[in-house]
Amino acid sequence: MGLIFRILKYFVLLLVSLHLLFFIVILAFSFAYSRLNPPSSALIQYRKLVEHHEIKEMIFVPLDKMTPLIPRLVIMSEDRRFSTHHGIELESLKRAYSVNKSLGGLYVGGSTITQQLARTLFLWPSKTYLRKYLEIISALTMELVIPKKRIMELYLNYIELGKGVFGIGEAARVHFNKKVEHLSRDEVIRIITIMPSPLKYTPKTFHASGVLEDRYRFLQEKSAPGTDSNHSQ
Repeated sequence: MGLIFRILKYFVLLLVSLHLLFFIVILAFSFAYSRLNPPSSALIQYRKLVEHHEIKEMIFVPLDKMTPLIPRLVIMSEDRRFSTHHGIELESLKRAYSVNKSLGGLYVGGSTITQQLARTLFLWPSKTYLRKYLEIISALTMELVIPKKRIMELYLNYIELGKGVFGIGEAARVHFNKKVEHLSRDEVIRIITIMPSPLKYTPKTFHASGVLEDRYRFLQEKSAPGTDSNHSQ
């Protein structure tokens, strides 16, 4: 029993130490990224080194240079409680777990915008419960030091929006040969529409997906002149 107790004690100490180390690393990077733009991301490196994607040059666009329609529609479609939560939404995670359990696989994530950014910057794309656990820790840590506006700015500039395409600035150039500030309302909607499936669909081919077609129509409705979504939140 003494040997087993010592092994368990060392295992617990190791587990606590690993959690503390992970927290410190994410906290340090989060503090840096609250002021500096990341030179790359874990997802970019994974696509480049593991899947051999040709990565396009990223165009960083400050949030105040984008039309307010972009963050508004992203919040509306991806994370409606973005402005009030602290990194995660417990109810969304519970719903996702229930759906995945009933379907017998990992199909729904229930991730907030902060969790999605954490995954992009620090983790790997394959769906596992370990990644989700680390994603939750990362998101909670990030929100300790990174303001919401900066989280949205980083999210929009590092999100994957095509094969080798990262950030809405590069997406505007690749998909429409325009700068972000010159995108039409419909072009903005089309880019936001493909956010859940950027490797499978483009802003011009997403109509083949019923789910994305519904998302497109939802965003059109919410961004129509005279609707509440056109007012500041």
